[in-house]
Amino acid sequence: MAFQLSEEVIGRFQVSASERLAVIAEAWQRINQAPDDEQLNRLRRELHTLKGDAHVFGFRDVSHLCHKLEELVEAAAQHVFRVSEDVDTVVMMVLRYVGALVLRRPAGSAGGVQRFSKEIDDALAGIRATPAPAPARARPATLGTIHEGGERDRLSAETRARLSVIATDLFLAALEAGAANGSRLDRGWRALVGEIGRLRAVRLDQRMERHARAASILADDLAKPIEVTFTMPAEVVSARLVDVIDQAVLHAVRNAVDHGIEAPEWREALEKPARASLAIRGTVTESYVEVEVEDDGAGVDLAAVRRRAVERGIVSPGQAATMSDEDATELLFAPGFSTRDRAGELSGRGIGLDAMRAAVAIEDGTVTLSSRSGRGSTVTVRVPHERPYVDVVRLPLGGRGFLAVAKDWAVERPGADGDTREVTAEDLDPWTRYGLVPLEGDGALAVVLARDDERMFLRGVGTPMSGSAQRLCPTPPAHPVEIVRIDGAEGILLRPDALLAAQRRGPRR
Repeated sequence: MAFQLSEEVIGRFQVSASERLAVIAEAWQRINQAPDDEQLNRLRRELHTLKGDAHVFGFRDVSHLCHKLEELVEAAAQHVFRVSEDVDTVVMMVLRYVGALVLRRPAGSAGGVQRFSKEIDDALAGIRATPAPAPARARPATLGTIHEGGERDRLSAETRARLSVIATDLFLAALEAGAANGSRLDRGWRALVGEIGRLRAVRLDQRMERHARAASILADDLAKPIEVTFTMPAEVVSARLVDVIDQAVLHAVRNAVDHGIEAPEWREALEKPARASLAIRGTVTESYVEVEVEDDGAGVDLAAVRRRAVERGIVSPGQAATMSDEDATELLFAPGFSTRDRAGELSGRGIGLDAMRAAVAIEDGTVTLSSRSGRGSTVTVRVPHERPYVDVVRLPLGGRGFLAVAKDWAVERPGADGDTREVTAEDLDPWTRYGLVPLEGDGALAVVLARDDERMFLRGVGTPMSGSAQRLCPTPPAHPVEIVRIDGAEGILLRPDALLAAQRRGPRR
């Protein structure tokens, strides 16, 4: 029989791997600012350890990408880290992608792995093609040495998640102790919930503002007169989602200035204004966050795109001849389409549009490109909001608070005879585990919680009622419970499958 690791063991690896990734990112950034043997050894050690741990725990894609990053780090070290800006961008985007793999994809191959592996190979080829280190230079401000004002405290998503678990434990302790509103225990968990909310969100305009300044600096470096307009709402949104958008916008802005906008003499020959324009604008709706980067440069040379796609065997000559302009533009996102080898718009040297799209897709987001020949291009990055509310079925308790389950679980009543032997073999027991009070007497019910093939039995609750619950401090999906608020009252959102797994592991400590 094959040996299987428990969810608890996998969870510990996920936490340690996420913390290790933060150390790796910090070491890489410090080395790029000022090469240092101590930081280099730290980087090597953490990468190598993560690679080995990931292999042992079955995260083969993570292990593979760590191995590729080791190669890239060694090549950069041989050049005293005097490497292309694209190498920095490759490393940071790969680290973000690996972080998502650690948390969300415990096994198997992921669609973006091959893309990021290729980006590392391309960056390696670029470094190795340079025979000797370039003259010493400072890292340009365009890659993150500009710090935005008012940025949130730098706590990782994993640390914020652990704080949410602690807040949930405090709330459960308050319920178990019968603490009244306004008591010290009650004030404690409410204060912690408020602090978590502050750490989980940032102002979009403050996080995006650096891109406008970076665009102006890069344009000056390239002797391209440019006018940058920045229109961004002062909305507070998820820090995790903004982190994803930030990397994509960084790449889009850099390509617009470096490759999309023509040199002044070309613009003059085309009778275009000598001063180019670049617009960075954002939108926040109830369902998504969107940032657009629009330039008035050359646009995409679709004829060149079609030719390159045929040369690379991505499409046949017949397909290239008959495809629409929209489909031809979409070829720029195809895996294996090297924008580095194509002269013209969006021909970055290290990160392809396919890799940018794969990184944003981790959060179910999209990256689209529209272009008008000779008139410019627009890159649109859109990421769905984390839902602050969840549709639930509310189940009253015998004491303060309530239980709730998300609507993807059906709440069913067993047969009139009360015989549940054919329904489930296992009961859920949030009562002894969390010190909750079941409902007793005439109003007490027994219900079956069902989802797909999963069926569990829950006793001691009141009549089910549909509602919408506000998530106060979301805990990780594998955690059995979370604090929610319905109609001004706080209660517990129950994850039946996670609770059952926790019960099987043993009593709560």
